Amino acid sequence: MLKKISVEDLRPGMFVHELCGSWWEHALWRRRFACRTPAEVAKVRESGVRQIWIDTGRGVDVVPDGVHPVVTADQARRQIDARLDRAAVAPRTVPEPRVEIAEELAAAKSLLTRSRSGMSRLFAEARSGSAIDMDLAEEVTAKVMASVVRHPGALISLARLRSADDYTYLHSIAVSASMAALARQLGMDAEHIRKAGLAGLLLDIGKARVAPQVLNKRGALTDAEFAAVRAHAVEGYALLGEMGITDPDVLDVCLHHHEKYDGTGYPHGLKGGEIGRMARMAAVCDTFDALTAPRPHRESLGMGPADAVRSMADWAQEQFDESVFQAFVKTVGVYPIGSIVRLACGRVGVVVDSNPDAILRPKVKVFYSLNAKMRIIPEVVDLGERGVQNRIVGRIDPAALGLRRIDEVWAAEALAALRGRSAA
Repeated sequence: MLKKISVEDLRPGMFVHELCGSWWEHALWRRRFACRTPAEVAKVRESGVRQIWIDTGRGVDVVPDGVHPVVTADQARRQIDARLDRAAVAPRTVPEPRVEIAEELAAAKSLLTRSRSGMSRLFAEARSGSAIDMDLAEEVTAKVMASVVRHPGALISLARLRSADDYTYLHSIAVSASMAALARQLGMDAEHIRKAGLAGLLLDIGKARVAPQVLNKRGALTDAEFAAVRAHAVEGYALLGEMGITDPDVLDVCLHHHEKYDGTGYPHGLKGGEIGRMARMAAVCDTFDALTAPRPHRESLGMGPADAVRSMADWAQEQFDESVFQAFVKTVGVYPIGSIVRLACGRVGVVVDSNPDAILRPKVKVFYSLNAKMRIIPEVVDLGERGVQNRIVGRIDPAALGLRRIDEVWAAEALAALRGRSAA
């Protein structure tokens, strides 16, 4: 049985199922592990995470102390559903996409290929101590913004399919796209949307001062290596300042995108309104992409996008500005593109596009029958279409069904091109 408990109630012998927060931002670098010794308990408590999920079927149970609440999985599910339902009924503030998702995926594929080279160049310049080419950064930002205007879901979802080796460069592109899309949903003007995209592009520039062998290390980092990675926010802020970049929003996002709303973030432990609005936006966008994309230090591939949204909803009250998180969910959907879902009819499909006015009812390409236990001829079902009675009843792990290469169901052509570029 899963239970959410205070980190103060963690004891040796418990099995940690999940940290309620950005677990990769801590030296643990794992989501699930047995906590066997007092030293391991102390390390979790020192991480800054305030709540954790334990699995009582794999470790000892919690003894309620009457001080710290214990939340069951069912209680948490209802709380998460309520939070996501609020996002679902929030008004849409951006126009309909200008092009179909398939058309923009092709454009996004080309943009990612070109922009990866541009980001590699910017990081190389920063690493060498040269002034980074801000004209190039602005050019990439403009192209990202144009893609977001044409269809906000294409670039964000396609960038998630990168390899772990491309993490740092394409993470910047993905966060830039998310920031621009979120700024539009929040009703910002064109200049602030541009700033949001540029800030997202440069928020990790400080990683240019982290040794490549640390950034790309396979497996867990040492405490010293982890400290070096965490220093990237301060290093990036200093680097941009040295290069004469004075825009306060860009600088603030670079320095404070790892701050948490409850004050448990870094580098300054800012809380609530002490964190600038764009930095609060960046905290959400950065977390979503980090959860869903493959990372060198991660034990496995990233979460499914719908699982990531639900995990973030679980943490939202403590970790994020609630209004920003709600707008983000409105932007990407409760079931973002690429989510594997189970329909009431007993079929499994992948979300291929959103319905901005009905984010709980996206367009789904069904490809598997749970009743027949076999693949079926793919068919797109628009759950938002008038008269359609079918609905999503849950998320599903394709590996549990023995299904592989699911991303090719919705992004085959673009994915093949990206893989070909990575192998070149």
